[in-house]
Amino acid sequence: MAPIETPRQSDRWLKGKPSSHLDHFRKSGIDPCRILEPKRKTLQSLEAERIMTVFRDMVRRMEINTALPYILNSLPRFSVIFGQDLTSRLSSHLQLQRAYEEALAELGRISRQNVELQTGTQTNTQTEAGSSNVKFSKPSIIITSVNGNQLGIVLEKEVEFLEKRIKCSLREIFRFFKKNPKAIEMVTESKPVRNREYTALLNKLTSVESIMKERLLTSPFEEQDMKLQLMEIIDREKKTTVLREKLETNYQVAVEAKESEIYERDIRILQLQQDLQLIEKIHSEKQQRTLTEALKQSSQDNNMSKAKVANYCEDISLCRKKIQEDKKEHRKNETLLRKKRFKMATEVFNWVQKYDADLSGRQDEYDLYTRMYDADKEQLGQLQERFSILEKQYDAIIEERRVAEEEKARKMEEERKQNQAAEVIQTVWRNYQFRILMRAKSKKSSKKGKGGK
Repeated sequence: MAPIETPRQSDRWLKGKPSSHLDHFRKSGIDPCRILEPKRKTLQSLEAERIMTVFRDMVRRMEINTALPYILNSLPRFSVIFGQDLTSRLSSHLQLQRAYEEALAELGRISRQNVELQTGTQTNTQTEAGSSNVKFSKPSIIITSVNGNQLGIVLEKEVEFLEKRIKCSLREIFRFFKKNPKAIEMVTESKPVRNREYTALLNKLTSVESIMKERLLTSPFEEQDMKLQLMEIIDREKKTTVLREKLETNYQVAVEAKESEIYERDIRILQLQQDLQLIEKIHSEKQQRTLTEALKQSSQDNNMSKAKVANYCEDISLCRKKIQEDKKEHRKNETLLRKKRFKMATEVFNWVQKYDADLSGRQDEYDLYTRMYDADKEQLGQLQERFSILEKQYDAIIEERRVAEEEKARKMEEERKQNQAAEVIQTVWRNYQFRILMRAKSKKSSKKGKGGK
């Protein structure tokens, strides 16, 4: 498969010459996507540099702010590099933070108590109608609820005051860090553990910084040039889509032909299955019939065998005598047969050795085929990975084209609305001029009528 930077085979089939910009990038071996990168690498204007410095300062402060829990937990480790002033400021900030957490916990506890007291008063008022023994407990509940509300107001004011002090403390900490750049380097090199939300926020800020820098580096003329180059790429993609549609129609025709062939084969398979089921049915009937006949025959043979057993018992006595005579003769024959069996065993052993040798050769051949299959399978996996990369690129190009079509439709709708508004304004203006003209004519006609009188 050819690399992505080289021109595709479908580009050679299209009519017209490709763009000079894209030919230059392909001939020089540069990625055509680099046309979207800014040409300048450094900021030229002072305002742009100020914007970037302010934004970087804000990102640095966010890094310090998100790393504060880690710094406060391991403050003795950084105390030498931070210095006495920054260390004392951080320890006081830690105390403020603990006091703020304690006040919040106390405020939550009091709010829960107030809620419980309110629910208790409601239950007491409901039980007053049924029983008169509970009336003396009302003043104590009212006094405790009033004290709880006053304490809650005091705690809310204390929480607000602590929030303001924490904000002022953070500003002071940022000033001390700005004076001590070694402390910032130490914090960043230590790689503090942050929450997922903080890491996601920092990553987004870094991406925004790169986007802002790219926007500040590109001039309006460069942006216009980039738009023209993108339009050329879009035109080429339209031509490739036409060719792709043709290829897809051919593919659909081939698929339909293949599906019709598969349908015919499926019909043939169904017919064969039906024939096979019929044969199995006939075979089962025939088997049942033969089984019944065999049972009848076995009952007849059993009766006949009982008659024969009596005859055989008489024959057994005669045969025993004959067996004794035959044993002597058979022992002689046994020795001869043992010799013959030993000879046959040796021949069988030789044949087994030959079979083992043949089987080992076939096993080597099978191992070779398995290795070849594994190599082909690995090559197939590589090809599938390349095709997955091409599919992702194709999806990205289709998405860009869809966005461009939506933008074009939106512009056409805006132009239609502007034309409609202009037509309405023109009709109103013509009506206004017509009314003025008619008023002037009516005034002239009235003056002439007075003069004639």
